[in-house]
Amino acid sequence: MKLPFEIFLICFVQTMLILLRGLLLRNSKRVSVFLSTGPNNIYCCLSNGSQFVSPSSHTFLLWITGFLCFFRYPFVTKVNFDSFHEVFNRDVVSNIVREDKWDDFRIVSVFESALAPILVSRILVELKGEPRLALKLFKWAKRHTGFCHTTESYCILAHILFCSRMCIDAHAILKDLVSSNRVLLGGDIFDILWSTRNVCVPGYGVFDTLFSVLVELGMLEEASECFLRMKRFRVLPKVRSCNYLLHTLSKTGRGELSRKFFKDIIGAGICPSVFTYNIMIDYACKEGDFETARSLFAQMKEMGVTPDIVTYNSLIDGMGSLGSYRFQCLYMRK
Repeated sequence: MKLPFEIFLICFVQTMLILLRGLLLRNSKRVSVFLSTGPNNIYCCLSNGSQFVSPSSHTFLLWITGFLCFFRYPFVTKVNFDSFHEVFNRDVVSNIVREDKWDDFRIVSVFESALAPILVSRILVELKGEPRLALKLFKWAKRHTGFCHTTESYCILAHILFCSRMCIDAHAILKDLVSSNRVLLGGDIFDILWSTRNVCVPGYGVFDTLFSVLVELGMLEEASECFLRMKRFRVLPKVRSCNYLLHTLSKTGRGELSRKFFKDIIGAGICPSVFTYNIMIDYACKEGDFETARSLFAQMKEMGVTPDIVTYNSLIDGMGSLGSYRFQCLYMRK
């Protein structure tokens, strides 16, 4: 099966530009590129939340490669795939995968092609109405000698599975992707997950799943960067996922980061739960920062969040460790 030369050329040029972008941005910090409000500059958001303006000599390259991360062929652009659909359609693909006809000449021809990873992505799209078959094909292709899935294929399948409420499988696919270390610099997983969101009915919960996976794997800086992107694109994570990161930051002694992230949660408009406040109050008390603990205690009551036994235990234990009997009585009365 042959594809038009123009298709191959587009794929090649995009790949080269993205690789060049990775080389340009290779430094000690992960960088994510977004257009600034200014006409001639690009602001780059570092993992610690700070910003810098890229050198003017690099502006065009960063702009065009950043743009391609969001509009990657073939999921957002309109390209003629008539030749593809003449060979593969949903019924044909479903029949092949369902009956394990892996020696079918059409499947064989796909994996003999240099564009096999792109073609597999297209086949996954054809199977979006049958998520279990899409997952079956994905797993089979992954075991195929000499074949490697693209990040797009992972993201497409994650969308398909999540939209079909196969959340555990979607979580496993994203965890496998993040663990594979195949991601380019610049947080490309989020970019590609965003650019492929229209493969099926958009389900923004998949971004929350990615955020949780990053925390689960201990990639805390990447999770913080992911949160900033989610905030920018207004696909905020659940408060439970935020608590997961907040708890992990506090337990690893990253007090400054935990306080900053707590402020980011409030600033993003996410309503903190009693667990959110318990994490922060417990950390403040263990650090001996009782003024902050009292301030958080008052804030949670102002926001209508009811303290629980964990809240009071943290306050009593923290203050009691320094013999602050007066404060214990004060909080017990409240």
